[in-house]
Amino acid sequence: MDSIYVDVPFGMNYDVKNGIPIHEAIEQLKAINKIIEKQKAVIATVANVNIERTEIFVTELKEGSWIEEICIRIFFDNKEHYDKFALAAGGVPLDLWIKILLSMGVGAFMMYGILSMLGKTGGSNSGTTINIKNNSGIISLGESIGLSEKQIDTVIEKNSKQTKSDKQATLDMLNPAKNGGASRVQLSGLQELEIPQADFNNLPDEVPSQENTETEQAYNNIDIYIYASDRDKTTSGWAGIVPELFEQRVKF
Repeated sequence: MDSIYVDVPFGMNYDVKNGIPIHEAIEQLKAINKIIEKQKAVIATVANVNIERTEIFVTELKEGSWIEEICIRIFFDNKEHYDKFALAAGGVPLDLWIKILLSMGVGAFMMYGILSMLGKTGGSNSGTTINIKNNSGIISLGESIGLSEKQIDTVIEKNSKQTKSDKQATLDMLNPAKNGGASRVQLSGLQELEIPQADFNNLPDEVPSQENTETEQAYNNIDIYIYASDRDKTTSGWAGIVPELFEQRVKF
């Protein structure tokens, strides 16, 4: 059976004044791959369907202002899940619906990374506490495609828990802007997701030490996939993945 997928465009625009060193461009591409991979589980949860996998292709890189266009190919387990996804999108074209939903997730991921590294995160993860460009950009985008308050909160909450590697991805995404003298970064051509210079210029060069902080972190309502190498041998161990946190298989 032929694979069932939808192609979703996504882009980054850095209005840099200086060129971007190739090592920064490579690290930035690796970071966007990591961040988008995390959004796969977020999108699936919001739409209440299964996504088999994603593939990411670079379609254009343009220097001057650094413009990066990519294509995110989202594969569905079967046509039933594709149809459920289309139903969740309502009257909005599916590729546009997923683009906005994915962009909301990337925006929330990066903003929580910025806030956590600058020590500005508070005790609440409510959608009303995160602003981009001094307005509730994520919330207004969600409302524009008919998402419920619960769905918008899901996008924000699932991106609010920041591991050290998450923060590193945020740094790698914003280093070309910080080091290239950019005044802003825009996600996917959306003004609601424009990150101004003030938000990334004060970021540290390295992820702050997490010593003397919590060594355990609680998560609610996340998907865990557990595999048994031999169901009849309870002593041989189990393994699995948690897509929102990591894709590599580990022991449970």
